[in-house]
Amino acid sequence: DNDTRGGGGGGGEQSIRMLGAAKRLLLVDSFGVMFQSYHAMKYPMTTRAGQPTSALYGYCRLLLHALEHLQPTHAACVLEGGTGKSSHRVKILGSYKSNRNPPADDLRSQFNLMEPIADALGIASIYKEGYEADDVIATLTNTAVNTDGIDSVVIISSDKDLLQLVGCGKEKEDEKGEGDRNTLMSSSSTTVRICKPNLKALKSFSTSSIGPYEVVQSFGINPEQMVDFLSLTGDSADNIPGIPSIGAARAKKLLNSYGTLQEVIAAANDLNAKFVYGDKIRKAVIEHSAVAERNTQLVRLFHDLDLTQEIARSVEKSAADSGVTFPPMLSITESLRFGRGRSGETSEKLMRAVIEEFEFDSLLPNAERVHEIYRRD
Repeated sequence: DNDTRGGGGGGGEQSIRMLGAAKRLLLVDSFGVMFQSYHAMKYPMTTRAGQPTSALYGYCRLLLHALEHLQPTHAACVLEGGTGKSSHRVKILGSYKSNRNPPADDLRSQFNLMEPIADALGIASIYKEGYEADDVIATLTNTAVNTDGIDSVVIISSDKDLLQLVGCGKEKEDEKGEGDRNTLMSSSSTTVRICKPNLKALKSFSTSSIGPYEVVQSFGINPEQMVDFLSLTGDSADNIPGIPSIGAARAKKLLNSYGTLQEVIAAANDLNAKFVYGDKIRKAVIEHSAVAERNTQLVRLFHDLDLTQEIARSVEKSAADSGVTFPPMLSITESLRFGRGRSGETSEKLMRAVIEEFEFDSLLPNAERVHEIYRRD
């Protein structure tokens, strides 16, 4: 096949089409999905050749369901760059993520097969050495929101660090000034929502996904306060200690009372003014303010990474593996267009081949539904 994104190959086939005029970018926290899939499987899966596939099966199944139910025009599976721990954050806190056990050998053996599976499904895989997947997701989200004319971004993840990205575009407002929590975003102002990595959440995306409204309902704060919230409470998942005696409820009240972490610290240090809590909490904030300020550097995601080389690597690798030549890319996001520049026939062939290679025959109907969706006129 020598077809390109803009037209057909030798057979004059149409390039795999995109739905409607709206542009939707799907970003997948890939290792999060893999770990969840691995631990959710009741029985181990292997190919006849002995390759473990329990996590890969869940990964492939979720990607197919995401394509079917979210119907993105652009997509990327985002991987960890190296150890899964940002070198920048480890320099700030040596014990950062040191509480995590290494993955089991049978899970680790599946990691290098994630990219070929995603590519065969028409999805780019992106990572940047020395940075975490969350940082790459934040950068791609920021790029989509501010420069590339994407209408909506959907992030598949259960990582609460990513809640700081929710609604970084403009959420549609109803008469009461609240975000419309039941509307899949398609306005000219980019909206960002998060979907948990499970099939039920994908099937009921319009009512189960997380936007600004849901963040307020769950945490009692706005998404833009999430960095300060986690800086006060700490994050046990990443081994980040917070201010002693300050949990979710107290952090919520402090931020609702004063607005930002800096204003909370200033209020605690103003001994001539009444503080929202008693002397014990005031003293804790004063004595551990440096800890909370340090935590902002650990919790806040990078929004401005240079991903030019990483995007180029993904495009070149896909072209080498599939024989499809990409035309020059106009933007980072356009490089992530679903289908990877292939014709519908080529895309269908590659998708079927990878499913059969890993013996995921039960997923062939899912793949057919995806192709049917993208074949519609």
